[in-house]
Amino acid sequence: MDSNLKNDSELLKKVKNETADVLFGCLAMADHLDFDLEEAFLSKIDQLNKRYSVEDVKGKSVKINEEEWLKEHREEL
Repeated sequence: MDSNLKNDSELLKKVKNETADVLFGCLAMADHLDFDLEEAFLSKIDQLNKRYSVEDVKGKSVKINEEEWLKEHREEL
């Protein structure tokens, strides 16, 4: 994360606000669709742990080509 962000109180305030909007949307969606958001989150963490083992990524920057990822996972979305 950009260290300048931590020092820019106005920008940080905007990021916090947007993050809260995303969180609110996730909570509302989970409630509306009647699924356990914690369970979904833990499942995603498990998927990421399997995909990116600590030994493989420790000390490395993991970059994902978004366009390529979307093409590969189109059916899952």
